[in-house]
Amino acid sequence: SSGINAEYGRRSSAWQQLPANTPYLNEIKEAIEALYKHPDKSVRSQAETWLLQQQNLPISWQAGWTLLQPDKSVEEQYFGAHFIHHKISQCWNTINIEHF
Repeated sequence: SSGINAEYGRRSSAWQQLPANTPYLNEIKEAIEALYKHPDKSVRSQAETWLLQQQNLPISWQAGWTLLQPDKSVEEQYFGAHFIHHKISQCWNTINIEHF
């Protein structure tokens, strides 16, 4: 599924949000839930690793903006802010100038 996610990220603007029930966004929410609430430490560790890998995908621009919305949980907003911070500090040159 990451190939589809990466393709979506290349075709859409870095400033757009993802549609509310995008499967990828649901995966992120499930990983955040596992990271903070799962009783098994190994599951929490896997969720953290997966989330950190996601920040390098082009789609994480859109995921970040979507997770920052006021209707999201504090944990989701934290990861939204983390994704955007990572993209600005590490991946600024990946923004497609045609979107401006």
